[in-house]
Amino acid sequence: MPRMPRQPAASGFYHITMRGNAKVTIFECDAHRWHFLKLLKRYAAECGFVVIAWCLMSNHVHLVLDANDVDLSATLQRLATAYVVYFNGMEDRVGHLFQSPFRSKPIDYEEQLVNTVRYVHNNPERASICAASEYPWSSYQEYANSPHIIDPNPAVGLAGSVQELLCGNIDYDCVVKDRSRTMYVSDDQARKIIERGCGLDLRGASFKLSKAQRNRAICFAARRDLSPKQIARILGIGQSTVYRVVAQTERAQLSQLTPLAK
Repeated sequence: MPRMPRQPAASGFYHITMRGNAKVTIFECDAHRWHFLKLLKRYAAECGFVVIAWCLMSNHVHLVLDANDVDLSATLQRLATAYVVYFNGMEDRVGHLFQSPFRSKPIDYEEQLVNTVRYVHNNPERASICAASEYPWSSYQEYANSPHIIDPNPAVGLAGSVQELLCGNIDYDCVVKDRSRTMYVSDDQARKIIERGCGLDLRGASFKLSKAQRNRAICFAARRDLSPKQIARILGIGQSTVYRVVAQTERAQLSQLTPLAK
């Protein structure tokens, strides 16, 4: 099946995710992390993109970039190739390291940019490693102390201050959704998640939901990264209904956001 073309961002801002192939570890030690950051800074200068935020996890990398008028695919391929050559040489290995292709999500709204930066910084906390403020391998420390790789101005300008950017709550509905994230739980666990979150009783095959209750349950379950197929199965509806309700809700949310001026 041919790959879908990447969706361009009118603003030039993107949320990039580079994952290890088959979820392999891409950073074995701090020396590897420092080398990746060195390459990131080098290619930002050489290729003309601006780093807004970054976070290095054990098997994936999050980047927020201002890459207006930059060939994003070619640029990130150069970055990935340079790191793989280094990593394979250091670890005496051969072959692919990164999952291909990398994921890019356009950021076209002010609220999305601020919340995506917060989301990227919050990855260690979501992974139950530590609080964002305690994690040494993200641009949180650059925002809190002194910029080295990033340009803090776009996100700080929209948030109002460094403190507000770093400490403000994340509105996950404003973050560009990563469709690769799926929560793998049993149907019984998923049902309990929806019941607790929406105040519903979904036990038995004869439960009845109003349209409003159904839509609320669909959107809640989607935000918790349950798969459309599982949501449809638990609620006793068609999978197309799940897609339609989620898409309609996201369009309504996006219509209330402020376009990110370039």
